[in-house]
Amino acid sequence: MPVKKYRKIPVTIEAIQYTGPEDTETVQEITDWTTQGFYVLDKSTHRLAGYDEAVTAEVWDYLHQTWVGVKTGDYIIKGQLGEFYPHDEKLWPNAYEEVN
Repeated sequence: MPVKKYRKIPVTIEAIQYTGPEDTETVQEITDWTTQGFYVLDKSTHRLAGYDEAVTAEVWDYLHQTWVGVKTGDYIIKGQLGEFYPHDEKLWPNAYEEVN
């Protein structure tokens, strides 16, 4: 069968930027939005989890049934099936534009 080319169908998503553990208002907003599937790592948990130092929180991705590390500055995306996952802020402008 020959190789074919495909174009990704445009999809509008919801997202919130995680601005760090010190921004308690945004942390609470993300926690409420993800239905309690988000938490900030404390220092002891952070070391035990074996994450790199940039990861300061986790979000529950129920689609894949796993916790995913989130870095300060990452955008948390709500996917098409209601799953949540982080997206690197450096790549954000190349992938998404704000919709009014």
